[in-house]
Amino acid sequence: MDFLHSLHFKLHQLGVSQKDQLIVAVSGGLDSMVLWEGLRNLKYSAKAVHINYNLRGEESAQDEHFVRAYAEKHDLPITVFQANPEDFKTNLQEEARKFRYAKFDEVRQKTAAEWILTAHHQGDDQETFFLNLVRGAGLNGLKGITEKREHFLRPLLSFSKAELKDYADSVGLQWREDESNQTDKYLRNKIRHLVIPALLDSDERASSGIKNSLQALKAQNEVFKLLVENYRKKHLELNEGLTSLKLTEELTQNPQLLFEVLSPYGHFEVEQIIVSKNETGKKFYAKDHTVFIDRGRLLIQSNSEKEQKEEEIQEGSQHDRAGLLRFETLFALPKSFAYSNKIATFDFDKLQFPLVLRPWQPGDSFQPFGMEGHKKVSDYLTDAKVPLPLKHKALVLQSGGKIVWLVGHRMDDRFKLTSKTKKIYLANLLK
Repeated sequence: MDFLHSLHFKLHQLGVSQKDQLIVAVSGGLDSMVLWEGLRNLKYSAKAVHINYNLRGEESAQDEHFVRAYAEKHDLPITVFQANPEDFKTNLQEEARKFRYAKFDEVRQKTAAEWILTAHHQGDDQETFFLNLVRGAGLNGLKGITEKREHFLRPLLSFSKAELKDYADSVGLQWREDESNQTDKYLRNKIRHLVIPALLDSDERASSGIKNSLQALKAQNEVFKLLVENYRKKHLELNEGLTSLKLTEELTQNPQLLFEVLSPYGHFEVEQIIVSKNETGKKFYAKDHTVFIDRGRLLIQSNSEKEQKEEEIQEGSQHDRAGLLRFETLFALPKSFAYSNKIATFDFDKLQFPLVLRPWQPGDSFQPFGMEGHKKVSDYLTDAKVPLPLKHKALVLQSGGKIVWLVGHRMDDRFKLTSKTKKIYLANLLK
């Protein structure tokens, strides 16, 4: 099977239709030019994106001129972005990678393209394996480059550099050589020029062995992800906006399992979580989520939730601003009415408007329904074993400086309905 047939078959395997709008990342080097040329010959609709990093002076300008000339010759669409070298001072390779992927996705969204194709090949895959091995990666890193991730496809991963060059030579395709690829300044280049050639020379089985091992690692990683995802579905529970995970012996004795289960929420120091498993109220932070320890379980809360601010509820208002509560004025309760923690009924004539909805504060107290004395809100929430993150989020509804309802928990006895009640004010917690 020749290169074009193999490429077409691989694209079909990856779910690419001939009708799909594609974006192809083009540097001007052998790999990306072969992919671009292959897509052109197979009649795929592909818009090229070239990033000029302006890091190599005239060489960068010539790369841009080269890809523009190819696009013009074959009447192909292309978008070129100019990067500012001053923006890449901390970590050149990583910052440049983020820049180009952001630009690829920008074009994808503007053009409504289905896929972004990059020209990573078998050699890149092997280099990534050894690079991640040096960095101490686990199974996810050692699997090498992922062939399909979100909108990105790498259809050349199964092709060797030699196969790409053979195709280019067969069709008279030209390309640009990046001299920076020849230096051993970067670790990836050292692996490319020194480590892999030494391995290939050491044993005739090395080439097929490395290829087969990477294929096995990719397949095993997929199985691993499936098993972990099934574990999450079985053991994670969602309740009142919090994700809960029981800290079983299985998890406390296998930190890596706990790490994988929590990985969608961020990277946490799982060994510290396990050591602190009995310290209810202790928190652990990641970028987007916070984990709370709560009586033998973990509670996971998003950090994006907005804090409720104090708000006045005017007479006649049907909702608060956030839509948490619905308010009604009635003269009698419906026959089907049923009390719950999410519903509170007050004697309308005992209320003073505007009411105030706000987060509870230390020192707040009220007279819980059915009790004669007062109780601090903090003590009530503690006695009710309300999880710490929900405790922090608790709200109170206040009238004339007095708490009439610890929202979602207990109303105040002083404002309850009696036989003398003429008008009912009803508050319903919706979320």
